[in-house]
Amino acid sequence: MTSPHGPLAHGLSVLQLVAQLAALTVAPEGRRWLRRTVPVLAALGLEVVALFALGASDIGDWVPPLELGQVLGIGQLLLGFGVTGVVLAGLTAWAAADVSSRFWRERTAAAWCRVIPVFWALLPPLVLVAMSLVRPYASARYVFSALPGVLLLVAGLLARIRSWRLLAAASLVIAVLLLKDQGRATEVGIEDWRGLTACIAANATDGDPTPSWSRYIRRCPSRQRALVR
Repeated sequence: MTSPHGPLAHGLSVLQLVAQLAALTVAPEGRRWLRRTVPVLAALGLEVVALFALGASDIGDWVPPLELGQVLGIGQLLLGFGVTGVVLAGLTAWAAADVSSRFWRERTAAAWCRVIPVFWALLPPLVLVAMSLVRPYASARYVFSALPGVLLLVAGLLARIRSWRLLAAASLVIAVLLLKDQGRATEVGIEDWRGLTACIAANATDGDPTPSWSRYIRRCPSRQRALVR
């Protein structure tokens, strides 16, 4: 279960709490476990109220209104670009459908453990996009914690391969695809730190506090897409 101290690191850590609670609703003896979350939820509620009173509502105030590019950016962060994204998206969807159907047939604790990564991988991005329909939050970084769920689904699918030669070949292909995309983190416009530096230099005035994205990004709208994804 998400630690009650999660929001102290970042308020949107509660996205994982939503995923965990959803997983508990379908767990064997899920009602008993949900009752045990009440103290955690109470503590989290008090923390969120206190953080908002201290100004936490400004979280993500630099994120522009929801658009298709932001949704694609979330998918690219979790799955990759181009061929990598297509392959991992297909494998993730296949694995999610497989473990979900097996869980609904078996309804055992073991089957439930295998379906947890479905909630872990899918719910935080979906909840973030839904929230952004009301108030912009759709920056890919906010769903980075869903990445282990994606990888667990793919790993579980690979683990079902019985032939060690086929398993080795499939693992090698996925490793190469993942490594191929590493350069995308700082190239192809995903980040533009030089642009941000130039924007700050052009707009800063004497006496400004430590530079923040929210202060300057509004003054350089041409940089928004590169900086918020």
